[in-house]
Amino acid sequence: MKKVYLYLTALCLMMLLMACDRPGISQGNVETTVNTTTTELTDVMDITNSEPESEPPTETTNDTESETSSETAPGTESEIQTEATSDVETETQLEATSETETEAETETETETEAETQLWNPIIVDEFVALGDVGFELVNHNPSVIDRYAAAICALAVDLDGLATVYELTAPASCCFGITGDQNVLLGASDPVAAMEYTHRAMQAENDRLIAEGLLQNPLVVMDICDLMGEKYAAGEYIYFRTDHHWTGLGAYYASRHFLDLVGKNYLPLSDYSEVALTGFLGSLHRHTQSEEMAANPDTVYAYASPTVQYMTVCNKNGQVQQIEMIRDSVSSTNKYVAFCGGDYPYSEIHNETITDGSAVLVIKDSYGNSFMPMLADSYEYVYGIDYRSWEGDLSAFVEEHNIDSVVIINYQVCISLSSYVRSWEKLVAQQAE
Repeated sequence: MKKVYLYLTALCLMMLLMACDRPGISQGNVETTVNTTTTELTDVMDITNSEPESEPPTETTNDTESETSSETAPGTESEIQTEATSDVETETQLEATSETETEAETETETETEAETQLWNPIIVDEFVALGDVGFELVNHNPSVIDRYAAAICALAVDLDGLATVYELTAPASCCFGITGDQNVLLGASDPVAAMEYTHRAMQAENDRLIAEGLLQNPLVVMDICDLMGEKYAAGEYIYFRTDHHWTGLGAYYASRHFLDLVGKNYLPLSDYSEVALTGFLGSLHRHTQSEEMAANPDTVYAYASPTVQYMTVCNKNGQVQQIEMIRDSVSSTNKYVAFCGGDYPYSEIHNETITDGSAVLVIKDSYGNSFMPMLADSYEYVYGIDYRSWEGDLSAFVEEHNIDSVVIINYQVCISLSSYVRSWEKLVAQQAE
């Protein structure tokens, strides 16, 4: 306040001096001016000193000051809260984004590790090892499969009126162990799509023959892909890891699918005696020489019938002998021969506890070796023919042995191979002769 007083006093003196310099102003006028100025100064001081110190004056601003303060000064309380909320939301969003990015990076790292494990395979021809698990890949050949479908349907025509023919293509384990896209990336075909093509081709030829009046008793195409896929996804041991075959358990499920179709009774698996042969390294290991497979070999679990122990087989030289249907010890490194002794051109199982004359014929490759014993407690006679080596009149054989059902079992990989299909075509040609 003292500064204001001194400033006003100086201002009054300056005005007085200026008045004195102006013409026409007398001494009396000067005194009047001084008194008036002094009175105004006193009034200003009184007004200034009357404002209470405890209550600060209310700020009043013009439009220009308001615009300036809105740019430079902090906002109102609600604005501050809004800004604070915005800051918190921004920090939360940044944290969430950071966490999402971290999770995405972790998932990417996990996927990369899985891809690294998958895409560091050992590949030898059509055989692949992924860790301690192996697969034989499928190379889909539509023209060869069409020939196969024609040959099987021709057999159905030859046996029409004698027996119903059931065709079963055994899915390769790559249908379930790796995805279709992964099969393709490994240089092979999508095996499930290939299987679907096979079923369509078989059904189309079947329908054509029926439409043309050449076939009265239709071929039955068995599709077990869903069944086996469910068992595989559940972690059941239905395929070997080091060999391309299905296991005894896989053959059990396939056989039950067939027996359900024909309405035959069968034993539960618990009624069989389990035989375990450890240390089995099969075809997938033999081709890939995977060290991880070698460190974790398969166990062959075979299931011995409670009623049938022996079977009759005939080798390529025509020698007939009795062998154990299920072996509990095998000297060969190929322990899969525990089932029916391996591949024989002809084999026969006779269950003497069944006397109804029922008979079934299995025309097969090696997948049928573990399948045949699973039928032994449902039929009096189970006959086996290996289409690759057996020669004879199939129609005469079926009629002679009173066979009403013929099961054709082929491994999926083989029906795309021309050499195997030629064996089927040869068998058909023998019937025409």
